[in-house]
Amino acid sequence: MQKLRWATTHSLLPRPAIPLTILSLLAVTMGLSAVAQSQTYTILHSFSGPDGYNPEAGVTLDAAGNVYGTTFHGGSQNCSNGCGTVFKLTHRSGGWVLTTLYEFQGGSDSAWPNAGVTIGPDGTLYGTTLGDDGGLYGYGTVFNLRPPDHICHSVSCPWTMTVLYSFSGGDDGGTPGYGNLVFDRQGNIYGTTANGGDFLAGTVFEVMHSNGGWTESVLYSFLSNPSVECTPLGGVIFDRSGNLWGTTSGCSSQFGAVFELSPSDSGWTASLVHAFHDTLSGGSPDGTTPLASLTLDSSGNLYGTTVQGPPDPNCPALGTVFEINTAGDFATLHFFPSIPQPECMYESGLLGPVSVDTQGNLYGTQYGEAYGAYGGVFERGPLGWSELVNFSADTGTLPWGGVALDASGNLYGTASGAGPGGGGVVWEITP
Repeated sequence: MQKLRWATTHSLLPRPAIPLTILSLLAVTMGLSAVAQSQTYTILHSFSGPDGYNPEAGVTLDAAGNVYGTTFHGGSQNCSNGCGTVFKLTHRSGGWVLTTLYEFQGGSDSAWPNAGVTIGPDGTLYGTTLGDDGGLYGYGTVFNLRPPDHICHSVSCPWTMTVLYSFSGGDDGGTPGYGNLVFDRQGNIYGTTANGGDFLAGTVFEVMHSNGGWTESVLYSFLSNPSVECTPLGGVIFDRSGNLWGTTSGCSSQFGAVFELSPSDSGWTASLVHAFHDTLSGGSPDGTTPLASLTLDSSGNLYGTTVQGPPDPNCPALGTVFEINTAGDFATLHFFPSIPQPECMYESGLLGPVSVDTQGNLYGTQYGEAYGAYGGVFERGPLGWSELVNFSADTGTLPWGGVALDASGNLYGTASGAGPGGGGVVWEITP
């Protein structure tokens, strides 16, 4: 039998065509090892193909400490390199056991979940599939996964998948991006699509539960207000007043923006909060190309990341972390430094969101590049910015998603490539 060759990480959404590295200067100037002395890095599961491949999104934790996530590839071979999976990791007898909750088939259920899953108000899982621009596997879906109604005594107990909405790629949107879904207090679902809408530049959508079914409506089509630009790849989040916040990655001549959507009796109104600039053309050094969702802290401040950043004419693609305070003021918190390299092949960008703990510390991941830099996990703590993990081919490479925290201060996430099984890993960092 011919052995199936699984592809390296890729997605049908726009990838940043930039040279990347992972906190190289920090590792040299601070003498950091692969894992800081006070931290322990553990691989909870290594993917190999049939169980999933390329976990690009971060993970979601439930109250019992179970870990949920998606793989972009692997599972059913109905699609090129596999249609993707949803998985659960359970802590048992001192170890972790992976259960594949669902394998996408590339039919009416679409394929390739690019975002993570959200635990809804009913305790079940909600997420999106990417589909593809050509519609071969559809233009993406919003789906729900429910556990079996009966007690299952098997190790592997597939959940029931229901498609709540299938995008057409037209006015209703198409190809949801990397952002997780969010719920309002009434149980309605909100998210973004990278394509479709009135101007084919992406949408913010709502899926509402009504009359025993689900109905999709577009709250906003991008380029209705050109200043907020186009192509939202991250999701949206609610602030305390019920407004939605998100980012756009930019159009061909633009560099991304932070936007706010405010509800009114006549609909939702978009406003520009911050437009990013091309730092090589004399713009302010605030970074460019935000791909991830924003994060809200307990005080109402917002945090986000960009793929490109500092005003370095030789190696601009370094990435930033930024903050927007409750007054709406924008500030770049950190430019990730680099060691000058020929053609900048070792530079890095931040593709996922940051997480905030109860003390206000920030955590996130940096993507790496195949020419020797594999990514890492960083922290902004009381002593400043530091690297917790510098990935290698043995520990997993190229993290796309963010970091999840449990009540004990443990960190969880994914690396989309390599690892012992060759298809990426789910990892834990313990203090």
